[in-house]
Amino acid sequence: MNKILYIFIVLIFSSYAVNADEIKCDTPLSKLKAKCNFVGKGMKKMKAFSAKNKTLDQSYKNIKSAIEEKIKKK
Repeated sequence: MNKILYIFIVLIFSSYAVNADEIKCDTPLSKLKAKCNFVGKGMKKMKAFSAKNKTLDQSYKNIKSAIEEKIKKK
């Protein structure tokens, strides 16, 4: 009987852990989190951009390929 009770308790608490990943931006303090404001969202995009363009040579190649793709579409 104890084993069944333990399994039941573990199943209940595991479902709460899955729901805990939701981000709530309701209160003024939670709005300061990076995932709740536009500065944090912009930083994620900037990190992705800087990962692609670490050197001037990489930046030049990325810009050149983007321009060539736009010319081919026309």
